[in-house]
Amino acid sequence: MRSQSSITRESIQLNSQTTGYGNLRKRKLREGKNLRSKKTSLKEIEKLAKELQVRQIELQMQNDDLHAAQKVLEESRNRYAELFDFAPIGYFSFDEKGEILEANLTGAAQLGVVREQIIRRPFIAYVDEECRIAFDTHLKAVFENRTRQCIELKINRTLNEEEHPESIPFYAELDSLYFETARGKQCLAVLKAITKRKDEEGQIQKMNEMANQINFDLQEITLARNRFFSFISHELKTPLNSIIGYTQLLSKGTYGPINPDQQKAFLRQSVSERNMVQLINNILDMAKTQTAKIAIQRIKIDIWELLEKISLPFEPLFKEKGLSFKKKIDSQCPRMLLTDPEKVRSIVTNLLSNAIKFTKEGRIVLAAVSLPKMAGIRLSVSDTGTGIKTENLERIFEEYEQSEAIQENPAWYTNGSGLGLSIVKTMVSLLGGAIDVKSTVGKGTTFIVDLPEP
Repeated sequence: MRSQSSITRESIQLNSQTTGYGNLRKRKLREGKNLRSKKTSLKEIEKLAKELQVRQIELQMQNDDLHAAQKVLEESRNRYAELFDFAPIGYFSFDEKGEILEANLTGAAQLGVVREQIIRRPFIAYVDEECRIAFDTHLKAVFENRTRQCIELKINRTLNEEEHPESIPFYAELDSLYFETARGKQCLAVLKAITKRKDEEGQIQKMNEMANQINFDLQEITLARNRFFSFISHELKTPLNSIIGYTQLLSKGTYGPINPDQQKAFLRQSVSERNMVQLINNILDMAKTQTAKIAIQRIKIDIWELLEKISLPFEPLFKEKGLSFKKKIDSQCPRMLLTDPEKVRSIVTNLLSNAIKFTKEGRIVLAAVSLPKMAGIRLSVSDTGTGIKTENLERIFEEYEQSEAIQENPAWYTNGSGLGLSIVKTMVSLLGGAIDVKSTVGKGTTFIVDLPEP
């Protein structure tokens, strides 16, 4: 039987073996873990290396793109620098004192100097003395109001500061705009030469002054002419009325019997006297219209009776030319009319005279009807004369305008002054009316006048 001590020794030895075995096992486990840890780190290193390689490639591509963009930017900057320098107008930038901070080549050439010589130099040195105060005010307004300002200046272009201190002036437009940069407040200005425009404006101004002087002279001449015509016409009327009176007495046999040949002679004289009266009246009316001295005096009149009185003196002219005359007044035409009888007399008289003048044979008709849709009358004078070409219809109302029929065959027609239709148009306008004309060459003409009541 073993003793207690031997059992104890065996237990200790067994425990010792067990403990040694456990420590060995732990060491082996640690070594295994370390081995696995070493294997994992190598994989991660390989992975990181690949990622680093990819990133390096990406950075290289980005660097290439950056260089390409930088190259494009450099080309663009050079291109815009050329556009800036060689623009057809001058570019400048000023500070608040008016010193030139920057300028393009065109701007320097406008001032007649090299660009480097004008930097930090006052721009006002190139402004003509008569415009310097205006430039100071302009620059001050740009910086104070911070708005765009434009001004026309007289600029002195330097020929050669050393050899030729004198300069050549030219006119320019300075368009300035306020802006701010990292360097502070600045004024960007555009200088555009306008000498050619100013010269053209000066020529236009001279032409306008000449035209105004000519118009003034024409007005003076017209007034003098009208005063002369008015004076002569009034002076002619007195003896003419006397001649007409004696002619009527002679034609009626007051101073003794007359034979048919004498009667015919008195008829022709009466026609000439009538033409002379019409001419004098037209001259007086023309003078009044051009001096704006025609007054409108509207009264209630018997228009039927007035038309009868107007047409009666024309009977000798109708007989002289062998023309038939008919007066047609519509039964619905108003008898009483509020108008100016003298203006109506002038209108109808000139239209009848015109019809007689251009009618070799046939008839003349004076008609009157009521105006449609308003109070007033419509008068018309129709003839079977030469007619008027369409292209000439607009010119017939001008002063001294005569039909081509007179110009082509002056012996066929009664001579006239060319004032009648112009006076008719003026009188119709004064009465607030309207005039129209319808004509066929070789068949005749009809003038239509609408005279409304006010």
